Amino acid sequence: MANNNICIGIDLGTTNSVIAWGKVDSKNVEPEIIDVRMFSEDGALVPTQLLPSCVHFPIGKNYPIVGEYGKGFIDPNNAKRTAKSFKIEMGNENWSQEIDGKSYSATDFSSMVLRHLKESAERTLFSTIPFPDNVAIAVPASFEPHMQEATYFAAKKAGFKKPVLVWEPAAVLHDLEIRMSRGETGHIAFDFESPKSVLIFDLGGGTLDVSLYEVHFGTDTRDLQPKLIAISRFTGIGGDDFDQKLADYLLQKYEVVDISEKEELEHRFLLDAESAKIELSTQIEIWENYGQSDELNADSIKAETCELSLSQYAEGVEELLAHHLTWESIDQYNPLERSKNIIDPIFNVLKKSEKILGYIPKPDIVMLNGSMAKTYTVQERLKTFFGFPPVDVGQMEFNVARGAVAWLAKRIMNSNS
Repeated sequence: MANNNICIGIDLGTTNSVIAWGKVDSKNVEPEIIDVRMFSEDGALVPTQLLPSCVHFPIGKNYPIVGEYGKGFIDPNNAKRTAKSFKIEMGNENWSQEIDGKSYSATDFSSMVLRHLKESAERTLFSTIPFPDNVAIAVPASFEPHMQEATYFAAKKAGFKKPVLVWEPAAVLHDLEIRMSRGETGHIAFDFESPKSVLIFDLGGGTLDVSLYEVHFGTDTRDLQPKLIAISRFTGIGGDDFDQKLADYLLQKYEVVDISEKEELEHRFLLDAESAKIELSTQIEIWENYGQSDELNADSIKAETCELSLSQYAEGVEELLAHHLTWESIDQYNPLERSKNIIDPIFNVLKKSEKILGYIPKPDIVMLNGSMAKTYTVQERLKTFFGFPPVDVGQMEFNVARGAVAWLAKRIMNSNS
């Protein structure tokens, strides 16, 4: 018999995936993240709340390993046995990856990640009680119908009986509501007594989802009432693009003739680029919170293959930051041009909103979400564009999964009332 009073929320991310749960027994839903187990890069079985959305096929084995295990392989031949960043190809019938003579779609790989999350939860939290039927899987609001359908089929293939889909920005707002009620937003104060224009900037590993909401408290409740105004067109840009730009930037400094050497070095640079953006942002955060010291240089880090400064990082990814675009540039925005930068989807949302509202709205709040939105360089770019800092309420890795639980719980409670 299914647990109809328990909800599951899943963030099926490009970089990492997360599973959460919560009880539907009152208005105060308390979503919690579920620990899952995976094999780390060194082969140890470890618990984690962030499951890398990677699927590796070991040589000589007839089963895949989901998680961190295959993520850091440097050898190009071994790296080709790992599938990652397949979320951006959901629903693309022309995309597949061949491993050991078998072709796999993005739906296939996604179902493997979802199955791993489900089976891990069954071995721990649901070892003595049935796994719930109430499951919500978050997808970008800009996912087109065929992409949503592919995600749904991946969930069914993974063994979920009645999966439903929720838009990621809606989940973010539901998680914000819970965190506000808990007093977990720290020094950040949100005043939703009157309607506020909230732009959600969700920059993950492979997608940039920008949406505009009008948000206010309910008349007789402290529940948030979000009204969607507009969403950006699907934008296949994310942390992977930042890593690739920086890897190309670093590769230009090396004169490599041998093709195999170039492939291995490029892969090494990609791994360094991923760690560099995290470490640079972490150093900045420590520097701002605790002050500069002799032991801490907030302007540079030393990666395995090179030393990289914050300004060099920004230079390497400038094409994606597009500093030449300002708020006034929206007058020259052409939706038919497919510019690949983080400002273009913002223009897209604002121009769509203009058709609905009759004017171009200036957001009151810019909320951040997604792994790449945590980086200092991206946050500084948004600050210069909007003229005020974007809001980071913390724990961006988990708010979509928790918010999916809250959204589904509220939906069930409303249907029962």
